[in-house]
Amino acid sequence: MQRTPPHNCAKSADFLPRCVRTPTLNSMPVDTEVLAQLPLFQSLSTTELEEIASRMEPQSLGPERGLIREGDPPGHPIFVLLTGSVEVVKRGLDGRGRIISTLQAPSVFGEIEILAKRPAIASVNTVSDVTLAILSRGEFDEMCQMNRPAALKLVRNLAQVLSYRLAAADERLAAQFDFAGSRDAQSLAKLREVLYVGWRPK
Repeated sequence: MQRTPPHNCAKSADFLPRCVRTPTLNSMPVDTEVLAQLPLFQSLSTTELEEIASRMEPQSLGPERGLIREGDPPGHPIFVLLTGSVEVVKRGLDGRGRIISTLQAPSVFGEIEILAKRPAIASVNTVSDVTLAILSRGEFDEMCQMNRPAALKLVRNLAQVLSYRLAAADERLAAQFDFAGSRDAQSLAKLREVLYVGWRPK
């Protein structure tokens, strides 16, 4: 006779029952109120925030430590920066790294590669002592396989964040065309090709 899974278990895509974790206060390395401030976690209920928080792992690091390296294969986690600051570094055509952004706590990084499943688009290094909460790729994939509402909302919010960034890139690109010379216009045209064609699967 087949056993009925407990009420707090769900079946994954391979039809093997997996128990949904019941978070406790001691099992959450991050305050859910901090998560609720971040765009990636907006509109999630308290219960959903607690589920995500219970799956995170805490980590503390000193300054000048590498968290993500540009070009690394997919698989790194989503990082929630709880204290401190990090810098985002992108290599230019000459191979030199350029700081394109500095993030202050609280903020999120590493989320784009989670959805796109592509190599890291930039490096991220600590600037000061930092405290992080980390949601691993395995934990995120497990939530998706179980069709957890929290994971579905994360994907929706991430799509909204990316659409906002693309719209901002549109405006910046249009402004650059207005002031570009012929040589710069060629470079901008290549950038436009990457933004609107290069992302398509081959």
